[in-house]
Amino acid sequence: MIVDIHTHAYPDDISVKAIENMERIFGLDSFCGGSIKELLSAMDKTGVDISVLQGVALNPHQVISINTWMGSVQSKRIKCFAAMHPDLGGFADEIERIKEFGFWGVKFQPEFQDFTPDEERMFPFYEKINELDLGVLFHTGFELSNPGVVHASPESILNVHKLFPEMKMIAGHFGGFMQWEEVEKYIVGTDVLLDTACVFGNLEDERIYKIIRSHGADKILLGSDHPLFSSREAVEGIKKLGFTKDEESLMLGKNALRLFGKE
Repeated sequence: MIVDIHTHAYPDDISVKAIENMERIFGLDSFCGGSIKELLSAMDKTGVDISVLQGVALNPHQVISINTWMGSVQSKRIKCFAAMHPDLGGFADEIERIKEFGFWGVKFQPEFQDFTPDEERMFPFYEKINELDLGVLFHTGFELSNPGVVHASPESILNVHKLFPEMKMIAGHFGGFMQWEEVEKYIVGTDVLLDTACVFGNLEDERIYKIIRSHGADKILLGSDHPLFSSREAVEGIKKLGFTKDEESLMLGKNALRLFGKE
C-alpha cells in the first residue's frame, strides 16, 4: 500500500483557475491539473493506493464550504485532512463535523493564515483535535510565495509537541522547508512525524538519508504536494535512498495506515 499524505485537489468548476493561481503565486509549473479525476489518474500511473487531500482555507469564511466539498469526494482512495483557520468561530463544532465525515485530520497553513503554531490561542484547537483522535498537519518552514518569512519554524513545532505530546502531529515539508539545520536541531529524535513533500530536489539525497536515519523511518510519511509536484518523484525519491525494503514500506504507506488505524 502506498499512501500520499500530502496532496491537493479542487472542484471541477474552479480547478483550472486554482492551478493558474498556484502557478502564479509559487512561480512553478504544475505537472498536471487540479481535479479529482486528474489526481486519480496520476495515482494510477504511480501506483499510489490512497491520496490524502489537505484543505487550505485562506480565510475563516472558506472553511465550511471547503470541508463540505472534501467530504463529498471522499472514497476508498481519497481521504481528507480538513481545512481549518485560527480565526474560525465555532471551530469545535466544525472539528466535530469533520470527524463525523470520517476525515483523518486537520490542516493548518501558518504562512497563509498569519499565525505561529505555538501561539496560546491555538491550544483549544489542539485540545479538540486530540480529544477526537485526529491528526494535524502543519505547513512548516519557508513558503515559496514568501521566502523571507517563516511562521511555522521547527522550534515552534517542537514547542507544540512538548505541550501536546499525544497529538498526531505531522510537520509538512520534512519538518521545515529550507530550514534543515533547524530540523536537525529541534525535530530529529522527537516523535513528530515528517512528510516528504517538496524535499526531493531541494535537499541532497545524502542529507535526506541522514535525517531519516537519525529520526527513524517509522516517523516518515510519503508526501508529494500534488499537483505542483509529482507523487512519482516522491515515491522514487524514497526508493533510491538505500533503505531496506521494510523501511521503504513503512515510509511509503504503513506508517500512515498505522497512525490512523487503517491497517
